[in-house]
Amino acid sequence: MYSRANKHRLAIFGLALFGLVGSAARCWADPIDTAGRFRVEGALVAGEGINDSRLITTTDGTQIKLSGGGGLGGRFTLGYGLTSKWDVEVGAEYKQSHGDQQSSNANATFTRYPVLVAAKYKIPVASVGQVKLGAGPGLFLGGKLDSDLTKLGLPHEVIDYKPALGAHVSAEWETIHEDWSFVFGIRYYYVSYPISSATLNGSALPTNLVGPQLRDLDGSAFEFIVGLGRYF
Repeated sequence: MYSRANKHRLAIFGLALFGLVGSAARCWADPIDTAGRFRVEGALVAGEGINDSRLITTTDGTQIKLSGGGGLGGRFTLGYGLTSKWDVEVGAEYKQSHGDQQSSNANATFTRYPVLVAAKYKIPVASVGQVKLGAGPGLFLGGKLDSDLTKLGLPHEVIDYKPALGAHVSAEWETIHEDWSFVFGIRYYYVSYPISSATLNGSALPTNLVGPQLRDLDGSAFEFIVGLGRYF
């Protein structure tokens, strides 16, 4: 497993690499122009959380952990080209991450629905595509941690989280053919989910009895994005 510091360095390195490639490509670019055009895009997202939170320690000493970031999901994006250099977009996503000891006897998931807004600087690369460097705020909704360990003789804990504000940065390569586009990118986002309520085996649990890592769940992550879009 990567350390938290190494995960941050990897994300920063990837973003910088996209920028360098795009800057070098400008030397020979015959730029495309997507100004004044709408774009719809569907994408798959997959990543790894920056930090794991401990759910519980079993009787044999095994720690069951789960990350509030990363996991698998999908997104739908609507974008618009303000100019030849700038896009704006809004995306709605669904994501779910799983515990590191996932099995038929131990089921732990964290589900959430991010809504992300971004401004993206475009670096055209000849007539084949463009690099997009983006950043913006995000609203992370519907956070729900469901940890069912009853088959191990341990409790079933469900925690609901309040909507959380976060931020994200991204770098994408977009290949364009006629009105269609293929996108591959990386993204880093920072967010922390504050607890709203909790239950233990179906009964209400005072939130002050929930462990500190789960009361304020770290949802930061870096992830990869692969998508297909269409311009109008």
